Amino acid sequence: MDLEKDKEKALLAAIPTVITPDTTPGTGHHAENPVDLTEGKATAVITTPPASSKISERLPDPEKFDGNRKDLRRFTQQIYSKLTTNLDRFTSANSRLAYVASRLSGPAYELILPKVKYGVYQFVDYPQMLTYLETAFGDPDRVKNAQNDLFRLR
Repeated sequence: MDLEKDKEKALLAAIPTVITPDTTPGTGHHAENPVDLTEGKATAVITTPPASSKISERLPDPEKFDGNRKDLRRFTQQIYSKLTTNLDRFTSANSRLAYVASRLSGPAYELILPKVKYGVYQFVDYPQMLTYLETAFGDPDRVKNAQNDLFRLR
């Protein structure tokens, strides 16, 4: 008989419980039926975090972009994928901009550097920064150049 009570107490102790105060707010009086936790009479309330507090699975960081024109398209698509999938990990525009800047090196980072003052970026959000990089390092006639490359292969 004592083993059963000990087993029940151990099981109840393992369950997370929410203990409510034995006074009602504003009155200062004790509740009529206080809960005796030592007898295992408390009901267990299992709380789960709300769905919004779950963090998305972290995507790997894209390789750094150094200003190579042929690598810009890969970089921008990976940045868009990372920041849209892991939006809950980058909650402010400045954190997203700082992340994109951290994935730049060489001439690409040097281009962005004048647009940063005391850790604050002079862009609205990361798509504006990527457009800025596209203007500087992108192929202005990507479609025509791709067609010419295909023609040369034939």
